[in-house]
Order: sequence, then C-alpha cells, then structure tokens
Amino acid sequence: MQKLVILGSAQDGGVPHIGCACSHCQQARHDPAAVRMAPSLGIIDLEADKAFVIDASPHLPDQLYRLRSRRGREESPFLPDAIFLTHAHIGHYLGLAYLGKEGWNTQALPLYCTAEMESFLRHNKPFRYLLEQGNVCCHRLLPHQRHPLTPALSLLPVEVPHRNEDANTLAYVIQGRTLSVLYMPDLDYYTEAVLALIREVDIAIIDGTFFSGSELPAMRMAGVPHPPVVESLARLEGIQTRIIFTHLNHTNPLLDPAHPAWQRVSAAGFAVAKEGEEIEI
Repeated sequence: MQKLVILGSAQDGGVPHIGCACSHCQQARHDPAAVRMAPSLGIIDLEADKAFVIDASPHLPDQLYRLRSRRGREESPFLPDAIFLTHAHIGHYLGLAYLGKEGWNTQALPLYCTAEMESFLRHNKPFRYLLEQGNVCCHRLLPHQRHPLTPALSLLPVEVPHRNEDANTLAYVIQGRTLSVLYMPDLDYYTEAVLALIREVDIAIIDGTFFSGSELPAMRMAGVPHPPVVESLARLEGIQTRIIFTHLNHTNPLLDPAHPAWQRVSAAGFAVAKEGEEIEI
C-alpha cells in the first residue's frame, strides 16, 4: 500500500500562532484537537518499507513521530528515507535545524531541493553546518524531471509562482499506482500552467492560506499574495480534480468546521485538509 499523510496543514506559524489572541489560537491553546502544525506531507510505501517527507517544518519532531505511527509497526524508524523541500520560507525548512548536533545528529540524510535552495542553505548559518558536518547530503532537483522513490512511487517537481526572496518554489506531483496527487502548499497567483497542472491530477492539495482578502489589513495582505479560497472556488469551478485546501492561516475561518465558510467549500465539492488525514494512492 502507498499513502500520503497530512502531517501539518497550517500556515508556517501554525495554530496557535505566536502573539495572537484570536479565537482560533485561544482554542488551540486549551484544546489539543484544535492545534494545527506547519505544512508538511508524509509519503509512505508500506510494501517497500520506505517513508519520505515534503518540507521540514518547525514541528518536524512531532511530525516524524506521526509519520512513524502511520508506518504500521513500532520498530519503524523515526527518520524518513529522504526530505524534499519546496522553498525557503520558515515553515518549510526551519525544522532542518533539529537534524544537527544539538538534535538528532543525523548522518548523510538525503535532502532534495533546487540549486537555489541548496545555495541558500550553504550560505546561511546554522544550516550550512548541516552540510559541512554531513548531517544531510544535498541532491539537486530539476523542475519537470521525474524522481523515482520506490517501484510504485515517483515525484515530479514543478516550479510555481511564489515570493522567491531566497530561492525558487516547487510544487510536487506524487504518482502512485492508482492516483496522482499535486502538493502545492504555496502559490501567489494562478497561471494557465498551474491550472493545467491541477486539471491533470486526480487530487490537488493546494494553497488555502486565506479564505478571503478581508482577513488582514490591505497593506499586509498585499505583502502575502496567496490566492484566497473564494478565488480558487471560482477559478476551479467544475473541475474534475479533487481539491483539498491546506496551509491555512490562523485567521482562516476554515479552521472551524461549524463556520459557514466550511459549508460553502464543502457544498462546492472541495475539502479542507485535516491533520493526520491519509490518502491511499
């Protein structure tokens, strides 16, 4: 069996969010079931006894434990067989720090990313130490060049538009035996190429950071131009692909299943990612 596991579905800061006293964050501080970790996706092939992680979030220790528990046996290793990175924003690579001497002190753990992302890591402490000390071994990915994981699984990296202050941004198409899944937690705007990519897969787990453009003041929203879910509902109306929204900001009403926003998304035939959700592929 091959499956994906939603290891984290919040925006980079998670829920509860630092310094925030909104109702979502307050609830998460008192109710563990309301906590959402930073974005990450686990990939498991039980037949090959292999596991992989897309993105090393600040919640990596808890997410690796969650991944281990989904591998089906207690003696499964905590470490994945490789980590794949999407881009250089803190919710997607900060967890690499746990692999160094102060943490796990891993040895040559395969780390896959673009040349730009590798350069960012090599030129910035403390991440450069992970490479210099051999905690991770970087392998460069080329967009649109398929990468085999196991006999039943492969990844296709695809570059997508996002704020690339330090490195470019990848989405991944995961091909299983029966289904193809696009994992695209961050996006600035839709292009025809992005829309075509979504149409080509069976399932698309995509950027749902904000439900609407009214969640932040206009000046702040302009600095983080994720397409709001209401736009996605319109742009993707009638599409055959199963759409799942992830990377939810702590302001997003989709964090509350009782909110009318959740009902609107569900009525449109779309879904909201759930922590620990499994998808057989």
